Amino acid sequence: MQLDLFTHRKPATVHAFPLDRRRKLVNDAAEALNAKSYSQGKAHWTRLVNRIRKEMLASGLSVQMIESEIAAFADAVSRELNISQHYRGSDGAA
Repeated sequence: MQLDLFTHRKPATVHAFPLDRRRKLVNDAAEALNAKSYSQGKAHWTRLVNRIRKEMLASGLSVQMIESEIAAFADAVSRELNISQHYRGSDGAA
């Protein structure tokens, strides 16, 4: 008699790489927002966040985890924008 090895499987657990640690994603978002007007940037951000939310939902993440990830991502993009504006606005003097 052959045992059925697949009857007692636990469901998979998805561990997404934190959005705020995805440097290319953070940098690309900050650069795009920096290059756009306020209204264009707002529309771009909305599309980006909606796409990310949809991908994370499809991966099986909870709404609470998705919102937490998006908040951390928004903070990382904000920090990147502040850094780039600080250095771009300075005259090179320390």
